[in-house]
Amino acid sequence: MYNKQLKIAGIFLLISSCFLFAFFSIEQTEQQKEVVVSTADKNKEAVRAVVESELTVPNKEYILIQKSIDKKVDEIRESLPEVSSFGIPEDSAEWIAYEELVKKTYGSYFMDYAYDDLIPTNQAFRFHFGTEEEQVRYQMKVSDIQVTQSKNESSPKNYDFIALVDYTNNDGKVTQHEIKGVAILSEVGKIGKYSIRDVGGLMEKISEDNGSTELNNQQTVRTVLESEFTVPNEEYMLIVRKIDKKMTEIGSSTAEANEVNGIEESGVSDEWRAYEDLVKKTYGPFFMDYAFETIIPRAIAFRYHYGYLGFDENVRYQMKVNDIQVTQSENESSPKNYDFTAQVDYTNNAGVVTQHEIKGMAILSEPGKIGKFEIRNDAGLGEKVSVDRQ
Repeated sequence: MYNKQLKIAGIFLLISSCFLFAFFSIEQTEQQKEVVVSTADKNKEAVRAVVESELTVPNKEYILIQKSIDKKVDEIRESLPEVSSFGIPEDSAEWIAYEELVKKTYGSYFMDYAYDDLIPTNQAFRFHFGTEEEQVRYQMKVSDIQVTQSKNESSPKNYDFIALVDYTNNDGKVTQHEIKGVAILSEVGKIGKYSIRDVGGLMEKISEDNGSTELNNQQTVRTVLESEFTVPNEEYMLIVRKIDKKMTEIGSSTAEANEVNGIEESGVSDEWRAYEDLVKKTYGPFFMDYAFETIIPRAIAFRYHYGYLGFDENVRYQMKVNDIQVTQSENESSPKNYDFTAQVDYTNNAGVVTQHEIKGMAILSEPGKIGKFEIRNDAGLGEKVSVDRQ
């Protein structure tokens, strides 16, 4: 009898063990599935959070901080009446508060390198600019966000998103806009690249309500001209020095000089990426995506800086912009066209100063975004630069 009970107990224990093993196997499988699902979910949630923050207006905390920045800027302007342009000190309490807001809002969703690019390229709170003004009272609300992972096996980290935004203008009229973009999730829940490709006419509505379309366009053209005609640029020099040094190393180690066809072919990846980052930071916020992609291939970026490495004692010319005039076309059929004239003081290698009037045109395809930029006449400035580079 005793042995029979032991056998029954043993069988029961064996069956229980099988059930427990099966249960834990199922649970482990479910957990593995859950991990896979949560990766995509975390990525989608990161994209949704950024899109929702950016397209929900007003943001009361942003408005309070921006008002304090505006007040600080006014104080600086009053104390320096003769200064035509200046920036708010980065160590001021007002600017630090803004950086902390950007960090709190976006920091947890971006890779460090992508996050560091948000403020310089005006990506953070892009749709909130001007909302601190009393006359600006438009509102934006996200009614739906769809985030889909790329079906391309070679780009599983790419996520396309579509957001439907209800826009209420200053007069209370509601319009709906479809915002499209893409995000690359370099790590789980961390965005490495974020790009809005189509705003569905939203920026035009915002510009109409804050009354700054023309002023914003003019300022965009001025900023690009100032970047292009202010020489030397210390950051540009440091990067080009590294490129030049690397190319020299590659050239000396190559049997045939003509085998070195270019920077990218020569493997100068880190140095070239640093240059691309500088171009993006300097010009990126002011150009349409399709126009920005042509800036480097067409030698538009830093066109008047080429050859200025700084360590060559024979090349020490300088350029300074004295005045910029930007005027909107009076032709009703081309309201997005802007003509510009810039007065540039050029100091050659020998210290002789000459003045040059630069003329050109820009097409602002969207408010604050250049679709085409063309210098039509530089009054001999290019020739002066070429002489001093020799």
